[in-house]
Amino acid sequence: MILALSVPAGAVNNDIPSEKIIDGRSVYSYSMDEIQDLLLDFFEENNISLEPGTRAYYSYICEQLLGNTDEELRSSPYWKLFHAYMAVYKNEAELAYWTDYNVSLLIDDYTILSENPVQDFVSDASFLTSTIGSIRNEMLAMDAVAASERETSGISALSSYSASAAIAYAREYALDYNDNYESWTIAQGGDCANFASQCLYAGGKPMRGSCSSSGRYTDTTKWFHLQFGTLIKSYGYTTTWINCGDFKRYWQGKCSGYYLKSSLPDLIETCSAGDIVQLCNEDTIVPYHTIIITYNNGSTIKYCGHSNDRLDEEGTATVLEPTENDFLIFKF
Repeated sequence: MILALSVPAGAVNNDIPSEKIIDGRSVYSYSMDEIQDLLLDFFEENNISLEPGTRAYYSYICEQLLGNTDEELRSSPYWKLFHAYMAVYKNEAELAYWTDYNVSLLIDDYTILSENPVQDFVSDASFLTSTIGSIRNEMLAMDAVAASERETSGISALSSYSASAAIAYAREYALDYNDNYESWTIAQGGDCANFASQCLYAGGKPMRGSCSSSGRYTDTTKWFHLQFGTLIKSYGYTTTWINCGDFKRYWQGKCSGYYLKSSLPDLIETCSAGDIVQLCNEDTIVPYHTIIITYNNGSTIKYCGHSNDRLDEEGTATVLEPTENDFLIFKF
């Protein structure tokens, strides 16, 4: 599912810059299918055996978005296209890689996990035929809806938030996961939005909605994560709690401030400790990673996050701007 971006009026230029041309074409004209073929050509040229839809393919994409481990890929003339494709693919595929539920059995301080089997991700026609430009336009078209929601949907009722409490929670559980919540490795979908949601809840943001049984609930009007049982644990949660795109879709109309910034200096100037920040692709504006800012002195920021676990990591250009990133800032 492709989700929308909400930004202050005039903050995003929807014109197609003339310099964004690859092989004589605007980057916005390339479809996901075309880019996927280019990526498979790259794999063949570099003797990489990966197939779309497999967990290994998904894990490789996550590694490139979060860690940039393949220097040959980044030096490709199609890297800008690859980064746009990978951000969209990750949001599409990660929903398939979260199991419907995991059951945790605690025996003598040892946790035994029983997982449901997970199918490979199968991309649908709408994903493959969508272009970078159509994805961007769809997201921008929903901007007005979210902006209106921020003005009219009772943000005041959701506004109680302690940044210090959220930061304290982030620091406590950045490296030592809280077993009152389900958690996921990158191969299972990733844990970054899940952790950011936990921080917001610890900071006072109330859950919305509930469930009577374990499982994953795709409802972007709700936001919750509930535990069932103590000895035998299972969990019920919404995709808005655990998925970067659905997290953004839920919160962009309910936060007190929401901004898109294209450089690290602009991010530092705008964000505050306790804000949630998402890294997104600059062309599609699709988010692929979520962190919480824990420190900002006007020149240096630090953050915590899961999926590549980080505890008060300094937000340098090397760490946060190694590729084609923009930043989405959520203020509460």
